[in-house]
Amino acid sequence: MKLDLREEVLSGYTDIFGLHYNSILACLSTYFNDSTIVELGTLYGAGTSALAYNKSNTVYTYDIVHQSKAATLFEKEDFKNVNYIIGNCIKGNWSDTRQNKTDKEIFLSSEIIFMDIDPPDGNVKGEQEDKVLNFLISNGWKGILVCDDIGTEWIDEFRDVEYSTLPIRKWWDSIDLPTFKIINKYSSPTGTGIICFDNQEVIYTPLTKDEEEHVINKFCHNPANWTYSPIQVPIDRFNDGGFEVREGHLKGVTGTWEETMLVKVEGNVGAYDNGITTYPTKLDEKGVRIVPKKIIILKTWAGELTLVDEWGQVRRIRK
Repeated sequence: MKLDLREEVLSGYTDIFGLHYNSILACLSTYFNDSTIVELGTLYGAGTSALAYNKSNTVYTYDIVHQSKAATLFEKEDFKNVNYIIGNCIKGNWSDTRQNKTDKEIFLSSEIIFMDIDPPDGNVKGEQEDKVLNFLISNGWKGILVCDDIGTEWIDEFRDVEYSTLPIRKWWDSIDLPTFKIINKYSSPTGTGIICFDNQEVIYTPLTKDEEEHVINKFCHNPANWTYSPIQVPIDRFNDGGFEVREGHLKGVTGTWEETMLVKVEGNVGAYDNGITTYPTKLDEKGVRIVPKKIIILKTWAGELTLVDEWGQVRRIRK
């Protein structure tokens, strides 16, 4: 089977999923009908919605933490083909039962598995991925495994060693199966890869040098990625709502900033006075539900970063 992920094919999905690997996932879902698709790492359901694009398929999406945002999304009519599962199938050795099927039966009956998981505390990125890979190989699975965050060497130049992608890159390079590291307009800057278990072939349009430089600049200029930087990114905030990075490799980068204050808490979500921002509550070390009272938002052309400026107890704020 040839999986065509060239520009002229993927561009048909951008109206819904944008220049994002979700367009890749949606496209891949159309190669199979009346089939099972599995996702490891639901989070808020963006990837799930792409995997569920072909409504003839059934999607099982796994996460270890329930997200109300994802659960609400899956209640919509468009996602009747999604099964939201909270549980650690890796730790449970694929033996738990979901809707009269074991995790093992669900995984091995699938045509596509999308894996986007964070390592538990104390574990290295790549260890869980390797467990999934070995499970599939040992059981003679014949589908395609799509992996996000497989690492790229250039990113490590802009990250603290704590966030190095070297472990996951070593894992990827050790795989003794046909692998395709997708580097195009739609792939993740942190690396998107496909492992083929039955000699499937992936065709895609690679980046030009100018496009590759744009991807690197977009990653570096996105404030959300500055939190991984090996050095602080010093900025000057101006009264007109603008800011500028004053030194370092990002010197001269400009953007906007705003402060927004909490106005109410509904359920487990705080809403803010800019009318746009929301933030989930969480429990502190004493079990008290807290929520940010003030949030600072930094924006550039490449993205934005939400910074919590001050926490407060929910019950006090609501008085």
